[in-house]
Amino acid sequence: MSSDEPRYGLVNKEMVRGWLEMDRASDGPFYALNLMKYRKKAVYADGRESDISGSQADDEYNPMRILKDLGARIVFFGEVMEQTSGAPIYDRIAVVLYPTRLAFLEMQRRPDFVDSHEHKDAGMEFTIVASTSPITEPHEQTTGTLALVVEEAHHGAAFDPSSIEGATLIGTYSVEGQIVGDERQLQFAHWIQVENTEAFKAATEGNERLTALTVSRIIDEMVLSQK
Repeated sequence: MSSDEPRYGLVNKEMVRGWLEMDRASDGPFYALNLMKYRKKAVYADGRESDISGSQADDEYNPMRILKDLGARIVFFGEVMEQTSGAPIYDRIAVVLYPTRLAFLEMQRRPDFVDSHEHKDAGMEFTIVASTSPITEPHEQTTGTLALVVEEAHHGAAFDPSSIEGATLIGTYSVEGQIVGDERQLQFAHWIQVENTEAFKAATEGNERLTALTVSRIIDEMVLSQK
């Protein structure tokens, strides 16, 4: 996301407008959940020749220093191992903890962010960036496989992670809305410890209301960051 409309998703202008009008005393920390799908080959908006992959272009984007300046930090980063439901098929997942919504918006106006953002725009085919907040007490993680289930809003029964054999709910996050993405109304993001990946697949495969996937753990401070 930058001052220009990105090619990898729709900016939720109504939500951004609401953040700009928010009483600063009511602002506070939130977790930005990033679901990322890359182009096979980076495509720069200015037409320059490029031989790097989409993921390599996103690596060039690397906003770590900018996040540190803002008081934000990456609390989870991982590669998607298997996706059992939902579209598109994502490549990476990241969660960034921002101190305030204003800090996130300020980032978009920083010249150094605007300059580096061209690499993200070149590499990303589609992404969802959703504002989320924890609504359950975190559960200590074990050595099982980590899974993420993003649930769309609906009128039927809610998804129940405890119904999956061998699964332990680490934490459920409510979704305030998509900052960037599409028109889907997301409701919850469930982080789950899975001891039986086949049971997880059977419980989530083909469910049109879910985006369900298992992920690796390159950076993982999700439990610590909630305490």
